[in-house]
Amino acid sequence: MKKKNERVAFGIFKDGLSVKIAQLIEDENSIKIVNLKETILSYPLYPKELAEQEQKALNEDLEIPEIEETDEENMGFEAEETTTILSGMPDFQKLVLSFPIEQGIISLNADDNQISYHQFDAKFTSGKLMKRGDRFILNKEGLKALQLAVLTKEEIKTKKGYKINYIVNSDKTMLAWVYRGESEMLKALQQINQTITKKKFHFGFLDPNEISLMNIVRRNYNFEKDEYSLILYIGIDYKVGIVMQGKDHVKTFPIIITDSKPANMRRAIFSKVTLEQDLSHIHFTQNIILAGEYIKDEDVAYFVLKFSYRSKVTRLEINTDKTGKSGKPIEISKNSEGEITSESIARFAIPISLAWKSLRPKDKNFYNTNLIPEIILLRQKPFKIDWHGYVILATIFYFAYSGTISNMRVKHKIRKTIEERKKIEQEIKSSNELKTKLEAIKKDLSALELTNKKLKSFIGNKNQWSDILKTLSTVLSTMRYTWIQNLESAPTYFEVEGFSTNKKSIIKLSETFPKGTIKEIRKMENNGVLLWNFKIKFGYPNK
Repeated sequence: MKKKNERVAFGIFKDGLSVKIAQLIEDENSIKIVNLKETILSYPLYPKELAEQEQKALNEDLEIPEIEETDEENMGFEAEETTTILSGMPDFQKLVLSFPIEQGIISLNADDNQISYHQFDAKFTSGKLMKRGDRFILNKEGLKALQLAVLTKEEIKTKKGYKINYIVNSDKTMLAWVYRGESEMLKALQQINQTITKKKFHFGFLDPNEISLMNIVRRNYNFEKDEYSLILYIGIDYKVGIVMQGKDHVKTFPIIITDSKPANMRRAIFSKVTLEQDLSHIHFTQNIILAGEYIKDEDVAYFVLKFSYRSKVTRLEINTDKTGKSGKPIEISKNSEGEITSESIARFAIPISLAWKSLRPKDKNFYNTNLIPEIILLRQKPFKIDWHGYVILATIFYFAYSGTISNMRVKHKIRKTIEERKKIEQEIKSSNELKTKLEAIKKDLSALELTNKKLKSFIGNKNQWSDILKTLSTVLSTMRYTWIQNLESAPTYFEVEGFSTNKKSIIKLSETFPKGTIKEIRKMENNGVLLWNFKIKFGYPNK
């Protein structure tokens, strides 16, 4: 179970049908690698037939009718024939739920097949960069030039179906990439979240494999500025060589191997690396870091022998002595479910890097990149109210507070008057002279009770705002991608304004309070996401 001062992060890496998950925990003293697990899916997460069915259902869901009365008598339902399609979802769900996944930040790798990479020299970035902290970022002109360089005309026009990220080296050269489509793992995790637990999963980062590998090397190795290194990642489907100079990216080259025999694979890798080094005219094998599936002792021994000339070959390691800005070293937990060895660290390099970045997102060694859709990041932010919303809340609080104090004073007066009346009623038996005084006190009591009723009537609308806000929060938590941006009140009604990706949710929201009326619905787009801007007018519940 998660302790009070702990932060938990999970890195999930999918390579073909292989899925690996790394769990890291940060406490007051250190960051610990506590659990590494993997599985092989029996089938793809979303086979082609299943994807086509889901897309058809999505298209039907998006066809929302206009807001008008429906003739229920003419509504009919036709049964459709369905066929069982085998999916790897059960295997994926079983692995995910073997972790306390709802307690931490979840980061994923982006499918390499959905990414196109583009390298640019310093001429392209000249005049298009500005400094933010210790990093270069593109200015407005640079972002526009990048879009023209990497996107199709149709993508620029529609602004849909893609997301762009980039990194800038110290020499102002740049690597950019375009991610097209949606993440299967992200989609699968959202489905698991909807069916298994009410607590919303929190997503951190969606990064390309290259970025995660460079992140973990930048964080664990102190190469000189002009010193070259080569990351050799040999996975099940994903195989790549990444050349770095110091902490900067130089080039990436894929490694395509058709033979599955380890000995033949090693020879093919050596030939590919040698060819790339000859073509680049750079001795980038000064330091070779091995990671992935094929990093056993015999693999390391082979590459040590083949690259023995001016090369240092090692399996990727975690530097447990290196501390970051927080002064926290990374440790390997001894209480993990399975033994965490140097081989498993190198095999789980990408999910470990993803989880580590989730815990230390501001670490300068980690690239500031993320392919998570903006709408998901927006929904994960705490509920925010604009400045005029705070004015309304302050006014409500003032009336509620002052009304409560006044009400207490009136009640105190009533109690005192009642006590005095009782005392007089006891004395009236022996003195008719007190009768006149008693009648006067009764009149005062009636006047005070009337004042109390008027005061309750005056503050009743204000005091019910806590119930209104609570009801809105409860209803919105059941609606995906629907939120309120503004809230305004009037003496006899109040209005809410917000956004939703589902037009049906707006209709449902309008039924929350009495006299709910949809005043306006406008269709708009934000970063390629279709949104509906709405205004709804409500009467007060107690009016």
